Amino acid sequence: MPELPEVETVVRILNPFLQGKKILSVRVFREKNILSGAKKFISSLAGETFLNVTRKGKYILFHLTNEKVIVSHLRMEGKYFEGKAKEAPQKHDLLI
Repeated sequence: MPELPEVETVVRILNPFLQGKKILSVRVFREKNILSGAKKFISSLAGETFLNVTRKGKYILFHLTNEKVIVSHLRMEGKYFEGKAKEAPQKHDLLI
């Protein structure tokens, strides 16, 4: 499990990369990992824009427009991946 300095490093890398980017669509591959429910999660994110990325302890907070926040944890692997739009999902992908 990533320690706090690794989480902070991920936040510092993601923040400038995501700020101002708009979410066009969301695909969920492991619905049980979305606590609010996958359908609601998908429909509520389309069209939102990333404002900021912060952390609270070891949780990463993705601040979006309309006062929405996605809470994420790096879990055991401790990675996010950037992929191509047409790329097939990998075995352990949770969402795109």
